[in-house]
Amino acid sequence: MTDINTTLTQTEATLAALQQTAAAAAAGGAAQAQTAAAAWQAVAELAAAKAQADGLRGQLVARDAKLTQALTARAAALAKAELERTAGGKPLADATAAALAAAVAIAAGTTPAKLTSDALPAVTKVDGEIAKLDDTAVNDLDSAEKDLLVKQAAYDAKQMAADAALAAAEAAPIDLPKTLARALVRREAAATLGKAGAATPPPQGAAAAVAYADYEAARQVLNDANQASAETKLTTDWNTARDQALSALADLLVARTLVTQRRLNLAIKRAEMAAKGSTRDADAAVAVSAALNPPPPPPGP
Repeated sequence: MTDINTTLTQTEATLAALQQTAAAAAAGGAAQAQTAAAAWQAVAELAAAKAQADGLRGQLVARDAKLTQALTARAAALAKAELERTAGGKPLADATAAALAAAVAIAAGTTPAKLTSDALPAVTKVDGEIAKLDDTAVNDLDSAEKDLLVKQAAYDAKQMAADAALAAAEAAPIDLPKTLARALVRREAAATLGKAGAATPPPQGAAAAVAYADYEAARQVLNDANQASAETKLTTDWNTARDQALSALADLLVARTLVTQRRLNLAIKRAEMAAKGSTRDADAAVAVSAALNPPPPPPGP
């Protein structure tokens, strides 16, 4: 089991390291501005996550006091019940219970032994039948809620994939002009350095080669983007991701519908239990009467 306090301490150390990385990048000036921005973003995200975890930890630990209160109240209630059970002459004392059983047995036209062996199980059976009325509905709802969690996670993943596919298409109008500009700039650099390199020894020639490599790479990107297959891929990726997200959304709606239906089913069963509870004593009395006074066996041949 992962210890939250240890994890918070480890996270604090990681946060400190990230802060140092961000500060060092920031000190590097414009050359490391992008790294610094990303590092500070990471610091903010981790600090927020740590604060949330620490807050939730505090809420959970605070419940220890509520548990102590509940156990104290339980002990007090149990002590009172135990006093009524063990003190002589009290309502729950063994002698009192025996006397009551004898009186009830006389009123029911039976014996204390049969009262215990036949009548009590009959009442217990009635209570058990009422209690299990919602068992299937509870299990069905639990299953549906678990499936809903799975469907929600599946939809979230498909939605993220759709977002990524659309982002790729939306990035093209922004990235292509940048690539074109880089190709033109690096072409000029390669040409200029190439002329200078012809009159001077390396590294001018090596610098020209680097610029030319960048120029060719940018040209290749533009060439690939100009192919019909590139646009087809963007369209296909989006259509596929969109359809999968819509399918997952349909599955999610079905799961939510099922949860709603099963919650209603449980409410109906709970209402049925309440109705049975209102007639419980009468039903139990009938069951006891049948247990104590079974019908005579059919006559023999």
